[in-house]
Amino acid sequence: REPPPEEELPAPPAGCTAVMVTGVLRHGSRNPGKKDVLLYSELEKKFRAVSAQELTPDLQEWLPTWTNPYELADSHLLVETGELEHIAIA
Repeated sequence: REPPPEEELPAPPAGCTAVMVTGVLRHGSRNPGKKDVLLYSELEKKFRAVSAQELTPDLQEWLPTWTNPYELADSHLLVETGELEHIAIA
């Protein structure tokens, strides 16, 4: 959820000054961890082992071509969405 524009925020009461600034920040969206990437790879192997005759027509189209979208080397790395989240916070 986006915060309201600064001009829509109420003004502080007269005579008040900021003494502390706090923020609730999160780590940003990331790729899955090593364990999950390996589980996706196992899932891909299971998909390859299923014969086309066992699948419904809609699954016959995409299941045999599905590949694990995650690289082990990228596990836990910030994704583009996570970078944009940090930019929006700052």
